Amino acid sequence: MLKQVKDGKLLRKEIITSSKESANQITNVDSIQQREYFEELSANLVNLVAIAGTPAPLYQQFCPLYKNNKGGMWVRIVKAVKNPYDGSQMLNCAFVQKEVN
Repeated sequence: MLKQVKDGKLLRKEIITSSKESANQITNVDSIQQREYFEELSANLVNLVAIAGTPAPLYQQFCPLYKNNKGGMWVRIVKAVKNPYDGSQMLNCAFVQKEVN
């Protein structure tokens, strides 16, 4: 995952490169590792939107119980919570952290 620079923004090229790497790897690993790459993709998307903006709001959602209570974040285009990490067991376990636009 990319590290944030002082002003909290990452260079677009670095974000895109990291996103491509995660997207390419996501199909070649088991479901546990897929979730890790998905979380990286979501974080990169939030960083890219912070730099470039988006015409419609996105919703950063968070499940505090994922990864043994360490939590996990993802982005959705709708505000309704649907947790992608633990299937039907945790489908509604999450909240909207912030609106990203």
